Amino acid sequence: MRKIVVTAALLALLGTMSAWAHGDMEAMKAEFSKCLMCKNWVPIMDTVMPVMEAEVVTLDNGMAMVHTVTDPTKVKLLHEVDAKMGESAKACMALSDADATKQLCSLCQDIRNLHKAGASVSHGTTKNGDMLVIASADPKVQAQISTLKTKCATMMASEHSSH
Repeated sequence: MRKIVVTAALLALLGTMSAWAHGDMEAMKAEFSKCLMCKNWVPIMDTVMPVMEAEVVTLDNGMAMVHTVTDPTKVKLLHEVDAKMGESAKACMALSDADATKQLCSLCQDIRNLHKAGASVSHGTTKNGDMLVIASADPKVQAQISTLKTKCATMMASEHSSH
């Protein structure tokens, strides 16, 4: 389960990066370097971000995020980072809430908090990317998931409006 949470954090991060794809890459790298989870992504940002698409999907009990790498030669890089993020799971979940606030970006914190609140966090790799599903039968947790979905969708909309 810890691997799923960390991988979920990666997918949220990828949505964030998609939103900032045309922004200041060096500033983005500096921010990601501060996050225990996101720092794994920094070495390949320049390679994968330009060829990655992201979509947030509303589900009846949560949300899904789908990430597709449009250059088949770059998919392996995404999957390798995904595996590294999975390896970081124990450290992420072992953090106290206070340390998580200091060592994780807001999206990684949000996903960690959803998991701790009882959300089901499922991840899978696809032929050309990844998919993350965050769901719950609890209406209170569904409301938290909806907030995260809105946050991710807003970031992605910002990316599209900057074109």
